[in-house]
Amino acid sequence: MSKELHCSDAGMQCDYIAKGETDDEVMAQASQHVMQTHSAAVSSLSEQDRNKFMANARSAIHDSSMHDNQQMR
Repeated sequence: MSKELHCSDAGMQCDYIAKGETDDEVMAQASQHVMQTHSAAVSSLSEQDRNKFMANARSAIHDSSMHDNQQMR
């Protein structure tokens, strides 16, 4: 089952969606996106806040079908 992370679910005002088969694949895509698109915002965070951001992002990963079902309601 495919997994995804919406950048907005991690706290950014952004429509990007990272997708993959595993949480690690999703996080790799999301990390690359964050460094390319949101590097200024993330680099201004303290190390502790960056770690919280990454933990929040990882916890926001979900099965892609779950998000589709929520939009249908």
